[in-house]
Amino acid sequence: MRSSSPNIRVLIADDSFFMRKLLRGLLDSDHKVEVVGEARDGEEAVSLAKVLLPDVITMDYLMPKKNGAEATKEIMKSVHPSPGILMVSAYTSSGAKATLESLHAGALDYVLKPSGELSLDLEKKSSEILAKIHAASGHKGSVRKGAPRIHKKVMEQKIFLADAVILGASTGGPPLLEEILAELPSNIRAPIFIVQHMPKYFTEIFSVRLSAMCRLPVKEAQDGDSVQGGRIFVSPGGFQMKFKSPRNSNGRKIISLEKEKEKDENLTPSIDQIMSSAVDAYGKRVLGIVLTGMGEDGREGLRSIHKMGGYVIVQDPRTAVVASMPQSAIREKIVDEILAPADIIRRIIAFAS
Repeated sequence: MRSSSPNIRVLIADDSFFMRKLLRGLLDSDHKVEVVGEARDGEEAVSLAKVLLPDVITMDYLMPKKNGAEATKEIMKSVHPSPGILMVSAYTSSGAKATLESLHAGALDYVLKPSGELSLDLEKKSSEILAKIHAASGHKGSVRKGAPRIHKKVMEQKIFLADAVILGASTGGPPLLEEILAELPSNIRAPIFIVQHMPKYFTEIFSVRLSAMCRLPVKEAQDGDSVQGGRIFVSPGGFQMKFKSPRNSNGRKIISLEKEKEKDENLTPSIDQIMSSAVDAYGKRVLGIVLTGMGEDGREGLRSIHKMGGYVIVQDPRTAVVASMPQSAIREKIVDEILAPADIIRRIIAFAS
C-alpha cells in the first residue's frame, strides 16, 4: 500500500516498450513515486506533460517525431510549472551529444541507459535512478538558467593570486559551467581545471562544446599534458586527474591520468582528488570552487585548499540545481565566500587574470 505522503508523479518517455516496462517496475518499487503516464515518442511526451503536469519526466534521448532535446525544450517553454527532466542516455558519443543538448535546454540530470543484460544492469542502477528522481522532484517550476543574482551589495574587494583554478560540479553543472567559462576573457593567466561528474564520451563532447563558446583554449586533458596558463583542461571521465612535478626546466606541471575503479562510478573523476593533488603541486595559490551537485564530493578537497591557505568559493545554495555539495563545505566552515554564479565569474577574473 502506498504511503499517504505526497507522491512524486513521474511520466516515462521512451519509444521502447521493454525500457518503459523496466523503468515502471523500478519506479513502482518506491512507495513515494507514482508513474502517472507513459509516452512512446517526443510529441506524446510534450502533450502528456501539458495534461498530467508531472513532477519528473524520464526522457529517452532518441525517439520518433521529436527527440529528447527537442521535447525537453518545448516542455520547458510550454509546461508550467515545469517538471524536473531526467535524461535516459546511451553510453555513446551520439548519446553524449544529445544529452548535453538536453541539459542545455533545461533537463536537470541524466542516467546512462542500461546495456547488455538490461534487467540486471537496471537493477544495479536503481539506487542512482531513484536518488535522481527524488532530487529532480524538488525542482518543479524552479528557474534553472539565468537565475537572478541574490547578492545585491557591491562585492568586497579581495586580493588573491591564483596559479591554478579548479571548478567542480555534478548535477546541474554542465549548463552552469558553460555560462561561467564563456564569460571569461582571453587574458586569464592561470590554468583552469574542470571536474564534472561525467563518463567518457560525455567529457569529450563537453570539451568540444566548451571550445566552441569560450575565448580560452579548451581541451579534454590527456596523460602527460604540459599545463599551460590561460587554458581550460577538462578532466576526462573514467580517470582521476592529478599533477606531477616536471623534470625539465620550464617549470610546468604535468597532468597524470590514473585509471581507477571507484566504488561509485559517478565520482570518477573526483573533485576531492584533483583538489588535493593541486595543493601538493601549487601550494597555497589554488582557487577552489564547488558548484551545484548531489553528495559531498569536493568537501575534502576544499578542506585541503583551505588548510594550505588557498581560496575557497562555493555556489550560493539558493542558486544551485542541487545544493548538497556546496552545503557540505559550508557546514565545515572552510569557505571564504558563498557566491552566485555572476559573482563567481568576477572572482575568477580578479584572481586569475
